[in-house]
Amino acid sequence: MEFSEKNWEEKLASYNLSLTDDDLNLESFGGERGHWSDLANEFPQYQRKACFLMIFSMLEDDFNQFCEAIRIELDLKINLSDIAGRGIERAKTYLSKVAEIEFPKQSAEWETIQRFRDLRNVLIHEAGYLDDEKAQHRQVKEFSELEGSGLSVERHARDRINLMPEFLPGVLATLQKFYELLIEAIKTLKSESAR
Repeated sequence: MEFSEKNWEEKLASYNLSLTDDDLNLESFGGERGHWSDLANEFPQYQRKACFLMIFSMLEDDFNQFCEAIRIELDLKINLSDIAGRGIERAKTYLSKVAEIEFPKQSAEWETIQRFRDLRNVLIHEAGYLDDEKAQHRQVKEFSELEGSGLSVERHARDRINLMPEFLPGVLATLQKFYELLIEAIKTLKSESAR
């Protein structure tokens, strides 16, 4: 992520320099002079959104694999696929109800992960465009208004959610803290089981 952000900054600086040097512009950008918005806004948004979607997919897969590992470790007879629901909510239900782990569902990190899920859905199903008629979209817009969310709303004919450079590091920090809470919950379960 840091490499991508730095690359976009360098590419934009190179492009800006080429606007004052016709030969450099022709060599580096094919003589195009209308790329500023793409390099400053559009392309970094595509990159950030793609990274976020991959991170969230990895989170869901991690949760699923974690549930399977817990099933084997505790010799549980119920599989994750036997639980109603989907994604992170199904994994939460499995871990808290079937494995009886004190899942950190009251934590600020879990609340933020649920907001990430809503954002993921808006990005996947609506290409990031917000519709005030839809509750999930309103929730994403409210999330973007929180200080430090790393999100902004671009307002034109249609509102669109944008990810700022600080968003992805914030996502990773939230996930790391949540995993730490989950590991503590498992340690508590193991120590109670040992008694």
